[in-house]
Amino acid sequence: MPSYISRTRNQLNEFGRSHP
Repeated sequence: MPSYISRTRNQLNEFGRSHP
């Protein structure tokens, strides 16, 4: 998996956690 994909997925995870 390309690093930029992983980074984007991580950002979405952070967003989902901070905005339940």
